[in-house]
Amino acid sequence: MAEGLFTLSLYLFILKTSPNIIYDSQQIKLNSIFSLLAFLIIISPLGLIAEGTAWGEWAPEEILNDTSSGVPLGFIPEKLLNGFNYEAFFPDYTMNGTTDILAYIASAIIGVALLIIIFKILGSIIYAKKQSL
Repeated sequence: MAEGLFTLSLYLFILKTSPNIIYDSQQIKLNSIFSLLAFLIIISPLGLIAEGTAWGEWAPEEILNDTSSGVPLGFIPEKLLNGFNYEAFFPDYTMNGTTDILAYIASAIIGVALLIIIFKILGSIIYAKKQSL
């Protein structure tokens, strides 16, 4: 959800500050956008070669033993201990019965598809509001 909100915020910022990046004479520049999305989807498995945990996805024990400030933190923040818990659709970007690379690509495709659907719905709502004014 955080990635989706960040993407939406970035899209709205670009749309407001530099709409010519997305639109050219009222036509959406889909070829360049879809090319970029396809490229990002294809390279998404590069995350598999990274060492350690992704930023912000630490387990409470990793925070307890974190030494980035030079000494171990020594405690787990209360909000992490008593925060919320959820079941991800694809925990750690894995899917039963497939390789990690295919799971990463499938996760990226599903995420992009969901964002396109959300943008399409929001765009329709905004367009309808503008037409009614």
